[in-house]
Amino acid sequence: MHSIEGETHNGVAMFLYKDGQVSGLRFQIVTQTAPFYVEDYFTATGRADAVLKSDSIPNEAEVKATYAQSIADAENLSTWTDLEAKVGQKSIAVFDTDISAEKVVANGIGIDGTFYLKSCPTVAGELPYCDRQRFGVWSVTKSAGNAVAMLRLAEKFGPGVFDEKIVDYVTEAKDAPGWETTTFGDLLNMASGVGYGSAEEKPYKMGEPYPDAYYKWYEAPSAGEKVSALLEGAKPYPWGPGKVGRYRDEDMFLLGEAMTRYIAKKGEPYATIWDMVTEEVYKPIGIHYAPINKTMETDPTNDQPLMAYGYYPTISDLVKISKLYQNGGKFGDKQLLNAEIIAKSAPGETPVGLHTGKHQRPFYQNAFWRGQMDSQNGCSFYYPTMTGFGGILVPLFPSDVFAIRISKDWENDAGSNRMDSLEQVADNVSDLCR
Repeated sequence: MHSIEGETHNGVAMFLYKDGQVSGLRFQIVTQTAPFYVEDYFTATGRADAVLKSDSIPNEAEVKATYAQSIADAENLSTWTDLEAKVGQKSIAVFDTDISAEKVVANGIGIDGTFYLKSCPTVAGELPYCDRQRFGVWSVTKSAGNAVAMLRLAEKFGPGVFDEKIVDYVTEAKDAPGWETTTFGDLLNMASGVGYGSAEEKPYKMGEPYPDAYYKWYEAPSAGEKVSALLEGAKPYPWGPGKVGRYRDEDMFLLGEAMTRYIAKKGEPYATIWDMVTEEVYKPIGIHYAPINKTMETDPTNDQPLMAYGYYPTISDLVKISKLYQNGGKFGDKQLLNAEIIAKSAPGETPVGLHTGKHQRPFYQNAFWRGQMDSQNGCSFYYPTMTGFGGILVPLFPSDVFAIRISKDWENDAGSNRMDSLEQVADNVSDLCR
């Protein structure tokens, strides 16, 4: 993985152990998600020296217990062969044919509470331990992290958190033009009202340019430097916050920083908002490890999660988060996320959110892109989708059907961002109109 980005390079590694001695580490890298700064796809094999310095673990019992619980709570993924036996090969034959086969990293579909993994292809065959591998999902972090955090805060402290003003928490913004009335909810909607683009581009243009100001923020190592860079670089648009969507990683990072300061004011015991999400949402639903890229602070306990990207989930983790959303934020008998706000973003006939100018995902709301679909069973609806750079898609269809596509399309080929085949298979295997 890259320490400030969101991709992973996946494979296998092996070492020998006996009587307190270890061999060198042999590794093989066979696949990856989309790169950004390192503009290349590569495989690799090699050997690295390894030395066992100690076999003493201070919290050994806790480590073992957490690991054992993570295995017990992991999703039991079914195979594509199982799905073919259930619905017939013809119903699912077109799945993921929008995208070039060589760009697929992992994919599958969830139906009636079971997730069917289609494949984890690599240049050397199927990726071993695909169910346990962690994948860099880039901006899926926005919906799997930031949105989860906001919905947890709304459940715990009330929906008014969406109306909290950024300047009341990130006080550095008080002297920066354009931020006076921007709310937490505006940032989650990608509608801060500031940016790098031209006001002439207002009509439904979600994209923002990436000038030097963006990369200054991107490369800034600490949270303070990132906040300074984004406040200095962005200029106010004439329409103000909450009106027009502009896709800005900086604003999702700023929201994470604001939420961290919000819970500090509330007297919560967590160092960052990510710690709260991990403890109060992820662990209760069975996600016991939640690695994410963070800023680099003098005191590492204050490292702030990037929040805009950088989360490294397993397939099982994505399945659990998808199910939590589709269950209205409830797990078992406990309401973890605010059901009222989730309901506003659930699949439905009414278009909600800000226009994006994108044909297949024309609206954006609360960190989700919203696609539009006409079912063969006679209904028409909009549905939320988690998306990430490189063609990573997690659409949440009606009737508790969802799909996962993890891909590695650095070139941003149109096919990698299309979901026609995912929609078609979802429509074939379940009545999405019920």
